Order: sequence, then C-alpha cells, then structure tokens
Amino acid sequence: MKLEQINEQAKLSLKKYFKDAYEIKQSEGNKKEFTYDEMISMIHSDIEKQQQRLHELNMMKEVLEHDAKKAYEYIFGAQKEDTEVHHDTIDEMRKKLNENMNEQMTYVNNLKQQLMQK
Repeated sequence: MKLEQINEQAKLSLKKYFKDAYEIKQSEGNKKEFTYDEMISMIHSDIEKQQQRLHELNMMKEVLEHDAKKAYEYIFGAQKEDTEVHHDTIDEMRKKLNENMNEQMTYVNNLKQQLMQK
C-alpha cells in the first residue's frame, strides 16, 4: 500500500469513530489558526455547555432519587423518621454502666458458685 492510501484509510477510520472531534473537522480542508479571543470564546462556550449538561444531570439525579424513594415507600411502606434523639447525660450513663456492671458481677458470681458445687 502506498502511504497516501494508508493516510486516507486512517482519516476515514478517524471520521468513523470520532465523528464530532474538532481536529478531524479542521483537518478536512483549510486549517484555520485561531486568535486568542476566538480560543477564549470557544472555551467559554464549551464551559457553558458543560455546566448546562451538569445542571441537567443533577436535575435528572434528583428526579430519579425522588422516584426511587417513592417506589421504596410504596413497596415497603413509609419509614418514620425519628427527628428527636435522646442523648444520655453523664449521670444516666454512669447509672447504666453501674447496672450493667452489677449484672455482670452477679452472673460471674453465679458461675463461680456453680463451679464450686461441682
């Protein structure tokens, strides 16, 4: 194969798989050099497009989350959300720990007595 044929096949392959690529569109004919202002305006337009797409995706995400929550509630029933949480004070914690310790001590003492009786 000649080099020209290989290059032509490569261009066709690029066009086939990368239809929207900017470089391919530019390589087809006259190549244009951009000024600084043109490059900045292209970049800003691309940024705006990407931000708009991100906004659309976020909206879709919110809709999907809402639909998923509704479907979950429909299937499993609405879950009650406990908004008020009771936190123990230090005295309540100390009391619970002492009760737990007493229960464990009585359990251990009972085990010791059973072992001693055997």
